[in-house]
Amino acid sequence: MTVNDPNPRQVQERVIAAALISESAGRASKALDTFASWLLAGFGGAVALLLSSHEPLSLVSVTTVRAGSKLFICAVLATVIQKYLAIIVASAADGAALGRALVKEHIKERKEQGLNPMLDTEAVTSEMVKPLFWPGSWIARKFVIKAHSGDFGAGARATMKLAQIQGVFVMIEIVVFLDAAICIVRALPS
Repeated sequence: MTVNDPNPRQVQERVIAAALISESAGRASKALDTFASWLLAGFGGAVALLLSSHEPLSLVSVTTVRAGSKLFICAVLATVIQKYLAIIVASAADGAALGRALVKEHIKERKEQGLNPMLDTEAVTSEMVKPLFWPGSWIARKFVIKAHSGDFGAGARATMKLAQIQGVFVMIEIVVFLDAAICIVRALPS
């Protein structure tokens, strides 16, 4: 499938595995991001409802509101990091899907024209790395080297790892929100 693949055996299998990993990471990332958004909105709404009640300080002390607000800000920070990772994972997964489609189209067109259907991967990857700032260009070059050596799944595996790190940040968000909710509920009069 590529010009300089040292091991032409199982190329399709490695490409299929990379596609599955990339697609799975993208779907997991989107689900985590949606859940984190709903969690943030729900907790923010609950705190806003509590604070906008007629006499919020008769329900909970200023200290409790302050502690809950600090926890809410910590959760917002975890959510911002999670959302940044979601953007990277979703972009990588969507880009991989588009790349696969373009390669298939290239091969089909070249065959129809009676030309060699092989793709010059070095030309493609060098153009893809050019617009990236450091450290993105440095990271991308590492994956380009791996892809040129026949490791087609390196980028997909990295994307899946980022999706799992994103999941850790969602778990942090959940724990912090639960801590804030427990703090507020314990302070409510019984």
